[in-house]
Amino acid sequence: MSIKELLEETAERGDHRGGDQVWLAAQSEVEASIRKGQRVFRATVVALGLLAVAAVSPLLLNQGSESVAEGGSVAETVAPAHGDNDHGSDRVGGFTKDPDDRSSRAKTDTTSPNNGTSIGQESNSDEAGSEKYESAPDCPLGQRVPLGQANPTTQAEPMGAVWCFDQGPAPEPTRVQGDNSWIDDFTYGGDLRRFEDGDLGYRIYNQEGENPPEQATHWLNHNHWMVDSTGAFSGGSSMRPDQAFRFEDGKLVVEADVAAAVPEFDPSHWVEITITDAAEPTSIVDGLYAYGQFGDDHSIGCRLQPSSVPVCAQYGSVGSSPSPGCSQNGERILEISFFQQCGETTGGGEWAKDPTYPDATAADFMRACEPNQTDLYCRDRFRMEVSGDSLSLFVNGFKMFESKDWPEDKQLPSRFLDGDVYVYFSSWSWRSEGELVRFHWDRLAVNPDQGLTTAPSFCVDRNDRTCESADHH
Repeated sequence: MSIKELLEETAERGDHRGGDQVWLAAQSEVEASIRKGQRVFRATVVALGLLAVAAVSPLLLNQGSESVAEGGSVAETVAPAHGDNDHGSDRVGGFTKDPDDRSSRAKTDTTSPNNGTSIGQESNSDEAGSEKYESAPDCPLGQRVPLGQANPTTQAEPMGAVWCFDQGPAPEPTRVQGDNSWIDDFTYGGDLRRFEDGDLGYRIYNQEGENPPEQATHWLNHNHWMVDSTGAFSGGSSMRPDQAFRFEDGKLVVEADVAAAVPEFDPSHWVEITITDAAEPTSIVDGLYAYGQFGDDHSIGCRLQPSSVPVCAQYGSVGSSPSPGCSQNGERILEISFFQQCGETTGGGEWAKDPTYPDATAADFMRACEPNQTDLYCRDRFRMEVSGDSLSLFVNGFKMFESKDWPEDKQLPSRFLDGDVYVYFSSWSWRSEGELVRFHWDRLAVNPDQGLTTAPSFCVDRNDRTCESADHH
């Protein structure tokens, strides 16, 4: 039996959670082969890029690009490293833009906090501070470098469990809040600060799951937020804005900047985004995932795995007898991924295609950190757009996954679409063996007023897709 067949059989078996160990092990093997293909593809792109650069004159290399802020859209920005051409907007970071695709992508609103950089522009990042953090001498984990933390690093970070270090008081809130929107870039000043339940306008749930972490802490440093967790656990921590939101014109949009593709995480640690009508975690219907912690309510979410392959699921009760299919199982109404279909599904792996960039794949826009590399090299911007019968997932402006036209009994219920919902950002682990794990997050947004944007450190015209300024952040 092939790995793909094993995955499909496991997904459809009656006891989904009983097959999770086999599912994850098999999935890890599949995704390892995917990542190998991605590395070969990237190496080819780099080689072709070097040949192209050698053929372009220095005069053309120095020409600027049309940025989103200056009136271009994400799809129409031209990367300066590729010089000028007759079509202007037909080349983006070495990828051909479909000349027949004139889809309207909203322009970046430069007045909103940390909207990200236009594709082809470099962000302005401050250089790392010179302060050093010292742990309490009697704290056992104060000298253990967490998984997900580069060591050494160009940015001053506590090189041990954060609860072993003195943290300053929580800063004043940094969010920009509307009646039905939220944007927070966490720009507060930069030093090590406390981030507890109620701080900055957030609710925090640090120990969730069937076997919660022994200790978990949210915290702030260098204008972004992080989570440290440890123990032999299957569970994690979740955070949400202390505000309810509603779908607008039948759609809810959620964005998060997070380092997802961290190789040290694979396959036991990942991050998730969940939309639910539960104001707090309730009962557990699937202890393996954060979006399975709302058993008394309805939820839909995506896990952004270190393998760069997303998986999304919906839990709850749509009807009295939902039909089989869409990997339905008990209270799991559907699960969609690179091999699990529901309605019309596209993408989900390195073969994901965005019609705006017909010769690019998700691997060109979702970065993967190298082992022991600063998280800025893979701290990407993810955007989840959800409607009653569809879910789309973007990374740095590229549509990496879409599932739509769900059967009627798989669609989100009207009470969910018409009522208050809450958005959770979770740092999760499965059968952690006592590791100390660090998750790096940054800007969050719900129903932002701008269209597709990128993470500040993302520059599509560089071979590693990371802006030069990130080297000094």
